[in-house]
Amino acid sequence: FYFLKTKLHTVTVRRRRIDLRMEASKWNSAGTWEEKDMSEWAESTLSKMLEGLKVEDGEFQLKVSKVNKCVAEARRLIIRGKQRAGFEAKFEVKFKGTVNDDKIAGAMTVEETSETDIDDIPMVVSLTKGQSHRHLVQEKFMKAVETMLTTFFNELKGL
Repeated sequence: FYFLKTKLHTVTVRRRRIDLRMEASKWNSAGTWEEKDMSEWAESTLSKMLEGLKVEDGEFQLKVSKVNKCVAEARRLIIRGKQRAGFEAKFEVKFKGTVNDDKIAGAMTVEETSETDIDDIPMVVSLTKGQSHRHLVQEKFMKAVETMLTTFFNELKGL
C-alpha cells in the first residue's frame, strides 16, 4: 500500500502484484525484460499442424500430403511485467484433393509470416492439376492457414 495525500483527503491505493505464468528469473523479479526461446517447440508444433491440415467444404476437399519445408522461430517475453509472445515462420507443403470430382494437386508456399500477419498471410499457391480452380484453392487454403496459425499463436501464448 501507499498513500496519496491531497488537499481534501487521503486516498489509499493498493499496488497489485503481477502474476506471471511464465516464470521470470530470480534476477528479474521486477519483470523488466526477459525472453525465452520457444523455437524448437514452434517448429515441431507447426510442422505437425501442417501435416494434419485438411480443408473440407461440400464438394471441395483438400489435404496436405507432404511438408517440404517448415522453419519457425518463436519467443515468450516478459516486458515491464506483461507477457507477450511472437513468432516468425516460413513453410511449403504439397497437397492433393478434389473440387467437384476434378482432381487437384500442387504446392502452397508461405515465405514469411508472423503473429502480425495472421489475417493477411503472403501465400503462393501453384497447381500441377486442376489449374482452373487456383483462385478457389487459394481462398480456401488462406482461411484454413489463418485458423491454424491463430490456434498455433494461442497455444504459444498459453505456454
